[in-house]
Amino acid sequence: MSQGNKGEMAVMLYPVEYRCNLRCQYCFYLDNGHSGQPPDIEVFQSTIERVAPYYGNIKVFWCGGEFLLAGKKYFRMVAKMTRSFADAGIVIRHVGQTNAVAVDHEWIEIFRILNFEVGLSLDFPLELNNRRVWLSGRAATPEILRGVQLVVNSGLRYKMTSVVTKQTLGREQEIAEELKIRFPDNIRQAFAPCYMGSASASDMFITGAEYAEFIKRITPLLPWRVREAEFAQLSDLCFVRSECKEVLFVDFAGRWYTCSRIFDQEELLFEGGLPEYQLAKELNFRGQHDCVCLDTATRNFWQEFLDNMSV
Repeated sequence: MSQGNKGEMAVMLYPVEYRCNLRCQYCFYLDNGHSGQPPDIEVFQSTIERVAPYYGNIKVFWCGGEFLLAGKKYFRMVAKMTRSFADAGIVIRHVGQTNAVAVDHEWIEIFRILNFEVGLSLDFPLELNNRRVWLSGRAATPEILRGVQLVVNSGLRYKMTSVVTKQTLGREQEIAEELKIRFPDNIRQAFAPCYMGSASASDMFITGAEYAEFIKRITPLLPWRVREAEFAQLSDLCFVRSECKEVLFVDFAGRWYTCSRIFDQEELLFEGGLPEYQLAKELNFRGQHDCVCLDTATRNFWQEFLDNMSV
């Protein structure tokens, strides 16, 4: 396979759509019924084969729902295909965010084979993590902690992500202490704001200004190796990025699309659904316009965050 571009293409793969084994109370997808279809390994294979002629380096983000529900057999096949692509000179990196309840020693070995960077979801103070619940309503924190510890002890690359809600605010000192005690060697910590989602979680939503204040308060409290967290920076926000078309979304059925919630500076809407005949053109159409997020709530939240971070 010839590679016409030595840059990296980010591919978002949704092998189980919104399907999940938990019912976190603030979940953005709660109203979607956590539906999903059985994953098809051919989606992964065909995606890489079609992108590879343009990009020799591909970063695959495994998304959901809970992507581990695709199963061990599925990811063992992914590992086999990853090796075959490596033999052809195509570098594939794997990243995924998991609630960790399904993680066991077999998953650790699969992650190791894939050189997987594991994103772990765990909220602080730890009592707030009890909003991550099973279908029965029972808190999943014990199972989450068990899975998280397996990853931490494995030596795999990992990143911790904690959701910031209204109930988190003002508890920065407590959070920092828990992080330092439980994960003294954690080198990547991110805090994700809860500002939209299910109507039943509206009492948890925060404003961009509140999120900015939280970030400014907690940053000096964390060890330097944690303080280098991937907090939101201007260049990372969808509404100011010019690289939107470098990110390719692929759903569980193998449908391709670029983000359908953006328009360019000339206000020309990019529709979802990438026609086959446009594929080559689209993969090479990178950053020729400044893209703006069409989601007003998202755009307003991040603008308020940025305005308050600069104060």
